[in-house]
Amino acid sequence: MTALPQPPKVLVIGGGWAGLAAAITATQQGAQVSLWDMAPTLGGRAKSFNTPEGPNRDNGQHVLIGAYTECLRLLRLVGLAPEQVLLRTPLDLRFGSGEGLRLPDTQRGFGAAVLRGLAPWLPAQWPSQLPLAVGLWRSGQGPSQLAWRWQDRWGLMTTSRRWQSQAWQCPAHQSVANLCTGLPPRIVHDLIEPLCLSALNTPLHRASGAVFLRVLQEALMGPLGASDLLIPKVPLSALWPEAAQAWLRRHGAQVQSPRRAMALHFVDSAWQVSSTAGTDSFDHIILACPPQEAARLLPQGIHPTWLNQVRALRFEAIATVYVQVEGVPLGPHWLPRPLVALRTNDQAPAQFALDRGQLGGPAGELALVVSACPTMDRERLTQAVLAQAQQLLKAQGGARQGPHPAPRLRPLQTLVEKRATFACTPALQRPGMAIGPGLWACGDYVEGPFPATLEGAVRSGVAAAQQAHAARRTSSLGQDPLTQLSQV
Repeated sequence: MTALPQPPKVLVIGGGWAGLAAAITATQQGAQVSLWDMAPTLGGRAKSFNTPEGPNRDNGQHVLIGAYTECLRLLRLVGLAPEQVLLRTPLDLRFGSGEGLRLPDTQRGFGAAVLRGLAPWLPAQWPSQLPLAVGLWRSGQGPSQLAWRWQDRWGLMTTSRRWQSQAWQCPAHQSVANLCTGLPPRIVHDLIEPLCLSALNTPLHRASGAVFLRVLQEALMGPLGASDLLIPKVPLSALWPEAAQAWLRRHGAQVQSPRRAMALHFVDSAWQVSSTAGTDSFDHIILACPPQEAARLLPQGIHPTWLNQVRALRFEAIATVYVQVEGVPLGPHWLPRPLVALRTNDQAPAQFALDRGQLGGPAGELALVVSACPTMDRERLTQAVLAQAQQLLKAQGGARQGPHPAPRLRPLQTLVEKRATFACTPALQRPGMAIGPGLWACGDYVEGPFPATLEGAVRSGVAAAQQAHAARRTSSLGQDPLTQLSQV
């Protein structure tokens, strides 16, 4: 009787969202999967941790959108209901005073029901274009001195039509600032800049226009609901990493953290991986760790082009400043919406504020986000953001009822993720996924159409596992493995 072939042994190094997506996909394909991560808690740059005060806090604020189809699929796969862990709202990037982009609700209400009923009978692009047109035209409402003029709105409408006529494409060397030439300055400052920073985490003059347009196309021209904001209502670890880890263990995968890989060696058509716990042999390896860690692990002489592309990457920081409202009776809502855009300048660096009390967190706790964080010492950054939050509450009246004293703000914690994302610059050559025989990389930095987002990470992880599943063993290629590695 012929023995059945043994399933391939696959090692995923890195337990962030890309690594978890790769491990789940490889497990579904029947591989013997091991996942190692050097940190004790999985989730990479999108996880939560305990604080001395008790509640979980996230190591950065991550907001998904309805177009993140792979994230939503994987949430469901591991047993989570997106509607229970994510707050879905129409795309809303308004400032506290009311002006800014706000698209109509396409999921609830009479208008949404009518639009969905008509969708099968309308031209293909109309169901997405109608809410966008309505949202662009009515956006900018607010105090008269801040509201968008009709000329501003018309300029935005004509520019968006021009981008659409160009199939949401532009030359690779164009920046977002170049792309917006001719747009009214108020539209650029109130709309394009917040969108660019939230999506690419790169300032306008250094951000890739081509990637920015791809994000707009995916969100604004996709099916109904693609542009909706999906804001986590639970700590990031509970949003997916904990459930993903439990799913892997239930399905026979070995998850080991902390365990750090030290070196890779290709011996007798297999990968030998040394680590802090010994040496193991694998058929395929997926590097889902940060790019600098992946470069450190590679054997000498393998894929020098890939290494040079990794070394050429530059990174942008994101800071999150947590503050607590004090001195007044705490209610569940301190901002008019769960997420509010902020006006920025050199002295006011935060772009967004999240009211954690509206998202299942502690009442009165706000998280203020500084994308593309400027070079500034932590104390100075905290004080600048604190002043922004105080100004925001003063303008809003803190959503207080009755004659209460003005609220005070106490800084809780300032987190700075120095390598939060790669700088998504024009014509950037990102490293590819295939590195060598039986060796792949995945993560939000590898070559792909998306910037550094959770969706980009999980799509990359799924694709790397699919490539590993389709690949043949190196020994079947008829070449000396070390020769192949040097030729990649």
